[in-house]
Amino acid sequence: MKKSISISLGAIVLFACSSLTYGPTGHEIVGGIADNRLANDPAHSAANGRPP
Repeated sequence: MKKSISISLGAIVLFACSSLTYGPTGHEIVGGIADNRLANDPAHSAANGRPP
């Protein structure tokens, strides 16, 4: 029982640490990739008020 609790807590700590690694720069990079992929999408253009 103690072993499974320690493994679970270890997994939570590792997951929490890895989720913080993006930071502002990582979010900027991911946002730029998303913008590039959505650039020619008619639904994206319509949502931003531009004609398709």
